[in-house]
Amino acid sequence: MTSVNETVVTVLISTMPIWLGAFLVMVEQDISFNGYWLGLDTLTRKGELILYASSLLAPVIWILFWDKPNKTRFPSKTSHFVCVFMILVISAGFYAKVLLGAGEGKAGIQFFSSIIFGLSIFILLIAQAYRNNIVDPAKEFANQEHDFDKNYQRNSERRGRL
Repeated sequence: MTSVNETVVTVLISTMPIWLGAFLVMVEQDISFNGYWLGLDTLTRKGELILYASSLLAPVIWILFWDKPNKTRFPSKTSHFVCVFMILVISAGFYAKVLLGAGEGKAGIQFFSSIIFGLSIFILLIAQAYRNNIVDPAKEFANQEHDFDKNYQRNSERRGRL
């Protein structure tokens, strides 16, 4: 659940220019539910969502190559990195084509951008879940035992004073 929360906060903050911008377009042009969708359409028409999708993958690279002390290593780092790298290369090529006018007016731009964005969110969620949930059981047990012992001694001292 922590990973889901982290991912939601990351996506909400990083995409604020899109969802807040759509709200501002709605206020400016048409205050309705359709006006909001019109704003989203206006702000993502040329594949801008690809840029946000790519930026969401930056923390994944960091998670892949940063191993916490006393924790196990991220499994199959190479295949995860290749997957992320391929998405970034495809995204860069697609976005460059759109900017050069090759995709002008095509309905598939937003669809493809949305697919890449969703895939990026999924990959980020998986990486964060892995990062948050990997623990060394022996070390965790020792920490819990130490905490219990410390709390027990503190409570014993308090009872002795009463």
